[in-house]
Amino acid sequence: MKKTKWSRWYDRCTICGSSDIAYSGKGLCTSCYRKMRYKARPDVRQYYKDKTNEWRKKNPERWNKIHQKAVNKMVNK
Repeated sequence: MKKTKWSRWYDRCTICGSSDIAYSGKGLCTSCYRKMRYKARPDVRQYYKDKTNEWRKKNPERWNKIHQKAVNKMVNK
């Protein structure tokens, strides 16, 4: 069986070197591509911030549990 390359031009991600995560574009895996896109575009960052705040308003009990768990983790360090 012939082993295929990770993408057409790259054997692995150009940032993290992973070939286990799916290829996304520009020589990057899905994870690195999302991180790069998130940092480079303020409108994308704002979109995800708005979505998160929307979720927090719809699920206040769940948000409080998650937040309290994070606070306890920081206090116990």
